[in-house]
Order: sequence, then structure tokens, then C-alpha cells
Amino acid sequence: MKFYGIITSVLMSTLMFSCSPKSQKIAIPDLNKSANFYSNAGTETEIQFTAVYKTSDYKIDAIKNMDTYSKASIERNIKASIKYLFGPLTNRELAGMHTEMVLNIAWDQAYAENDKVVIPYQYNGTWIVSDKIFKSTTKVSLPLPFNTNNLITKGWLSCTDSSPEHQTESFFWYFWDPSRSGCDHKLGEHYQMIDLVIGVQTVNTKETFPEYQNMLKSNGINNNFSMTFAFGYVEDSTDANPDKDSDYGMGQYSKFIAKMDSDMATTKFVKSAILQKEYLNAQYPDKLIGYRYVGLLNNVNVEIKVVTSANIDQMELF
Repeated sequence: MKFYGIITSVLMSTLMFSCSPKSQKIAIPDLNKSANFYSNAGTETEIQFTAVYKTSDYKIDAIKNMDTYSKASIERNIKASIKYLFGPLTNRELAGMHTEMVLNIAWDQAYAENDKVVIPYQYNGTWIVSDKIFKSTTKVSLPLPFNTNNLITKGWLSCTDSSPEHQTESFFWYFWDPSRSGCDHKLGEHYQMIDLVIGVQTVNTKETFPEYQNMLKSNGINNNFSMTFAFGYVEDSTDANPDKDSDYGMGQYSKFIAKMDSDMATTKFVKSAILQKEYLNAQYPDKLIGYRYVGLLNNVNVEIKVVTSANIDQMELF
């Protein structure tokens, strides 16, 4: 989480500019781009690549005469394999994919290969791409499974993140990367390499800005502004203490609280504890899970809650 240092600055800008007679265009603060955080240091752009899907569920004659329902089933399977690109993209900090995509499947070009049928297809989608891809002087290639049926191999746990909570089949698509040490997935057998074709970049629209007055109607009350920031644990604790736990998620929470304390001191906001019992299904009603900041700024009532999932289901926070 890289944004904690700028959120309160944006908040103060929102509150100050929202009280002017009419909306104004304001300069967006520099986000201090980090090479390690692609969505902050990246560019939204169109991406295209060609690949193949391999299946042993059909014979080549069946593909040639396939009905619409069966084709839709194969398309779902292709999309499931493309989902595995999240793994190398995340692990290598290269890009983030929009889940929407357009597939052009070349049914008439399908061919038999040993005991499998190979179906070529073209992918078109929109990604947020790291700047280092644009600066690369060579083509960018990524691993992509032929299908998802044969990825649970003897050594598949070495192909994913080392955290025990992440070593599950349901998370495999997000952490999979055959370049991880010990991974037994083989090029040509389990996956192929695809070459990215980078297309048109999304044009930034600089002349848009929030309707600030509408942001100051929390719960339908005029001049009322409320926000909640929630932080989760990377590894859940049986006896959570967000102010003291060394968990990475709580480290980000602590940095955010420190920034809030610093910024809100100048506005003389009142800080108070938030206990579990404010939320539904609290198992430990008196456990501290965060802090509330309340005050008046430019005749706007402000309440900011910073909470954690300290022994409480995060869905209750939502």
C-alpha cells in the first residue's frame, strides 16, 4: 500500500475546495511514482497476443462441427488459462490485467497434435503496464498455460507463493509463475511463451474533477463527510493487536495512523478508539481495532475511521 502519504493531502484538498462557490479544477498531487508498484508507475494501454489452447477432451472432427454451446465451454476454459497471467505479471511487477477481454478463436485453424487438439486464438485486452516495459529494448514474453487441467503436478507448490495460506488451488492462478525456484512446469508441455504487442495508450483526461459538493453529503446530510479506511492482516493472528503486531498489513496501518496523527493535529481533530462492538458479530467486543478522527473543517463535519480486521471478519467492516 503506497498511497498512505498522499491520502490525507487529497482529503484536505477536497474539503477546502469543496467549500468554494463553484467547483474548481485543482492540481493533482504527484504520487511519487515507484518502480515497484505498477498501478502507480504504469500506463493503461491495449495489449494483444496470440496463443494456443490445447485439449484432449475433443477430436479434431468434433471441433470442426462444434455447436455454439460447446464452443462457449471452450472459451470459458481459455479465459481460465489466461487468468494465470496474473501470476507472472504480479510476481515480476510488470502489469495488471483488466478482467474484461475479447477473444478471437480461430476454430477453422484447429489442428491435431498427437492426442490433443490445438486451437489458436488472439487476445485483446486493456492492462496497466509498468513503465519499465515501455523502456524495454527487447520484446516482452510471458508464460501462459496451454490449459489448466495439467498444472497440479508433483511439484506444483513450488510454482506458487511460499506462504502456506497462498498454496491452495483456488489461489494458484494469482501466484503461479514457472520461473519460481523448484517449479516442475515445463515449456512446451505445461505452458507456452507469448509475445506482448503493446497497442494504443489510454488518453488521460486532465479536465475532469469531482463534484465536491456531492462528496459532502454522507448519509444524506449536507456538509457531512465520512470515510473509512480498512486494513487487513496478511497472516491472521489468534490474538490480534494492530498497534503492536509486526504483520505487514499492520505495518501499513501503523504508517497510515502516524500520517493521520500528524496531519490531524493541525486541525485539532479528536482521536478516539474504535472497538469491535461497533460492528456486527463481534467475538471480542472490547478489542481495539482502530481509531476515529472527528472534527470540523471549513464548516464541514468530518469523521474518518481507520480500522483493521483484528479478529473480526473483514466483511463486517465492509
